[in-house]
Amino acid sequence: MSLTIADEAPGTHVLLDGFNGYGIAVVEAGWLRAGGWKIVREPEVNNPAHVVVVGSKKDKKFRDRLAVRAELLVVPSRCLEN
Repeated sequence: MSLTIADEAPGTHVLLDGFNGYGIAVVEAGWLRAGGWKIVREPEVNNPAHVVVVGSKKDKKFRDRLAVRAELLVVPSRCLEN
């Protein structure tokens, strides 16, 4: 899972560049860490605040809790179609 540290984010336009139809959700790093996942910095050329979440993503209960916990900042455009 790919994330960006909000306080260091270069802007939503940079985060969504090349990801047409995608959105942006917000979740607290502490909540992810409490769930047993690790957050590791992995800077990108256009996004030095980029991080990856390391840990098993197979736990459906945790994924379901993440879906409830995360807040949409930018709604995916593919959800607005119809």
